[in-house]
Amino acid sequence: MARGDDPDPNPDPDPNKVDENTLTWPEGMRMLLDILPNADEAQKLLGFSGDLETLDRPERVLRSVADIPRLQGRIQAMIFKAQLASEIESEP
Repeated sequence: MARGDDPDPNPDPDPNKVDENTLTWPEGMRMLLDILPNADEAQKLLGFSGDLETLDRPERVLRSVADIPRLQGRIQAMIFKAQLASEIESEP
């Protein structure tokens, strides 16, 4: 194999995969709370029966989280847990 023909050791990540590290910090979780679809938007997203690849990436992400039960409460609990851990670590 020629030197320029080596496969890329770090291929581009899957654009549909959510980086779990993004959601581990409170600011990232707050951002997710801000963009969560409301009930009407979630119903429209879940009712979409076309090819998912025709949706923009943000719409695909929102569609993938639209049917998670009690997602808003879960995210708020994750934010609280992260804040509590941070406060405990910072205590002398």
